[in-house]
Amino acid sequence: MIRSMSEVSGLVLKAARGAGLPLGHAEDLAAATADLTAVEMGLTQLLTALNRAQVGCAYAAPCAIDRVTAGLGSAVVKAPKCPLVWDALVTHAARSGLNVSITWSGADATLVDTAQPASPRPRGPVDIDDTLWAALSTLAAKTYVPATEASRLAGAGAGLTDND
Repeated sequence: MIRSMSEVSGLVLKAARGAGLPLGHAEDLAAATADLTAVEMGLTQLLTALNRAQVGCAYAAPCAIDRVTAGLGSAVVKAPKCPLVWDALVTHAARSGLNVSITWSGADATLVDTAQPASPRPRGPVDIDDTLWAALSTLAAKTYVPATEASRLAGAGAGLTDND
């Protein structure tokens, strides 16, 4: 189904939070969504990462980017599990003004401090597989409050009456 980039990145943000990622990491993944949708299997690889017990790439990539941009030297990562996610996160960081780039040597990644210009951000609507959309929605649903009278009395939603 055709979805807007905003709709897809919003769902990725919620799915990442539902998978247990901290807000900052979830926001980085949501911002990198455009780059993930631009490559075949990008969102599928992200979903695989989010469904793992340890969402390693979603934690390790931002930490490696922070290491490089803090001036602590390059970061070499041996065979990261989700190379497309790493590429997208580094591209997003570079596009955001951070001096970082990634190079690949076989399955290993090296992040270095560089002032290399970032590629333009992919735009436009994207065609998302319904199964993938449903799987991301299932993760996102873990962040929702149950729609019960008790939850509304406790402050969720508009309360018991919504007469605006």
